[in-house]
Amino acid sequence: MEWATKPFHMRFTNPRLEKLTSRVICLSVCAAFLVVLGVVLNFFSTENIGDEFHVPESISGGSASQSFAMTPQRKLMAAIGVLVLALIVPCCGYCGAKNNNKSLVCCFSWCNCVGGCLNLLTVVLIAFGILGIGGMQSVCSPSSPNGKEQCKSIMDACSKFTSSEFALDTYEGCYDFMISKTPFIQGILALILALKCCSVSFECTSAYYGRELYKEMDHGECIDSADEAGWE
Repeated sequence: MEWATKPFHMRFTNPRLEKLTSRVICLSVCAAFLVVLGVVLNFFSTENIGDEFHVPESISGGSASQSFAMTPQRKLMAAIGVLVLALIVPCCGYCGAKNNNKSLVCCFSWCNCVGGCLNLLTVVLIAFGILGIGGMQSVCSPSSPNGKEQCKSIMDACSKFTSSEFALDTYEGCYDFMISKTPFIQGILALILALKCCSVSFECTSAYYGRELYKEMDHGECIDSADEAGWE
């Protein structure tokens, strides 16, 4: 019997099945690596929850910081929980392709399809957000006839900030303060938008190759190299 090449110590009678299996396994490994990297970066970048919310001791007699504090142990347990859940889909892809399991490959494909659609929706919302922030300058301008009425909520936002350069207790000062932060906010949103677009592309690619592998599994056969002797 003639065999195709042997990626990941597997042997195939169908070259297309070999190609799709290799791609699904590679995509699953890449997804798992990105998941682990994201969780690790998030674990070392998050701050203490009590400090983040600036809960004063006078509110609860000094016990607020204790009840809200995210101890290293809690952070570690949360990170492990997130890691386990996030690795389910890559593991489905890897194990499904490696073991010729159609159910796991189907789960891998559909989960990536759903994730890609949700991230695509996020991309659209972020794009509208960037455009909306850009339009705030003309709509909320103090010189605009209805600017103060339409954008009076920015005064509530300014009440949460302090500034030595702008008089945040006035609408004009609050507006100037918000406009000064617009390029930074748009830059952050643009970075998130670019990352989300990459995520959509990656998930759509995974969904496509997972679906193609699922369909091809009925037309080809593969075995593990450990069973090689029985197929010589």
